[in-house]
Amino acid sequence: MNFGRNIPPKKLLIITLVLVIQQFFIFFIQKSLPPVHYDPHNIFFLELVSIPKSIPSSLLFILNAGNLILIWLISIKISKGGLHFAAPLIYAISPWGAYLAISQSFYIYILFLILTSFLGLILMQANNKFGYILAISATILLAYSQIFFLIFPFLFILLAKLKVVNFNISRFSILIFALLVPLIFLIIANPSASKNILNYEVGIFSDPGLQNTVNVFQGSAKIAGFGPLAKLSENRYLYFSEFAFLKICKYFVPSTYFTSQEKLLNFSFSPPLYFGFLIPFAWGLWNLAKISLSRKILIFSSLLLIPAFLSKQLVDLNRLIIFYPILIFVTTYGLAQLGKHKKEKVAYLFLILAILLVIFQFLVTISDINLRENERFNRYLGQNLELGKQ
Repeated sequence: MNFGRNIPPKKLLIITLVLVIQQFFIFFIQKSLPPVHYDPHNIFFLELVSIPKSIPSSLLFILNAGNLILIWLISIKISKGGLHFAAPLIYAISPWGAYLAISQSFYIYILFLILTSFLGLILMQANNKFGYILAISATILLAYSQIFFLIFPFLFILLAKLKVVNFNISRFSILIFALLVPLIFLIIANPSASKNILNYEVGIFSDPGLQNTVNVFQGSAKIAGFGPLAKLSENRYLYFSEFAFLKICKYFVPSTYFTSQEKLLNFSFSPPLYFGFLIPFAWGLWNLAKISLSRKILIFSSLLLIPAFLSKQLVDLNRLIIFYPILIFVTTYGLAQLGKHKKEKVAYLFLILAILLVIFQFLVTISDINLRENERFNRYLGQNLELGKQ
């Protein structure tokens, strides 16, 4: 492991400055809001053994800063250009991570483990022993922390089998499965507890409003004289399928991420990512889609949407935070490509337009948070500081 020794002091100074910007932005938002927070989320393994324990809020702030550093380190490894600081800067100045850190989101911790595991995976490609330690430790912690991520070890092995990544998987697989044995034993030994945890986490069809809507549609159809057909055209299976399809579509629509259409913490008007980033994101996605390996990685990365898809909410920005780095890296790649072709007038204009839009929207967001965010919180949530289960 020769990361730190090979990073010039100038780059360390710049990333320190980006970290300071992030902390000032978080402090500014926190000062403008009441102490709103999510219900504490228990760690999966500890809940199985009846020792409910959540992540301390102070640690979540540290892990959020750690996410920025991990994004920077991953960017150094995957980026050939000089835009290594673009990715962490996007994370630092965009509201998404800041709002979730302030609200003590469990998924800040999950994101930290996912980024750590992928940094380890990248290092494993070069047969770096420290990469194996990082990947195995983070992958096991993911599986023990959240029931959804039991699939994560298998995902890594599948990536290697399909030649999306290249590393020796024999030792990795044996050690992973050996470390998972206690967890698997506990799941088998406590089926009722495991089922309760799963039911708690999977809420996609638990909203009674969905069934009530089906009943209303069927009742209206019967009144109109379509009684027998109502059970075919307006049944719960068809309606739930439509709801699931709508959720999938929402996760692949840019407005979900680059506008304030979906509200952070269920009340904020701040967008997860600034609209100006949509230009380099679209350009980066277009160029990455032309590369076979990049297409495979993007397809596999869509598996990170599964926890949000299984949520009760139509769009769950809390769980979607784990997909955030994919958006950042695609956007950074788009910025690099626009910069590479800046001698072309169209590319140059798009690059300047994106930068100006981000600066303008950042200033508008700062002003809006300062003047209206507290009032907006009271209007949407009243005195309720709890945001519900994660």
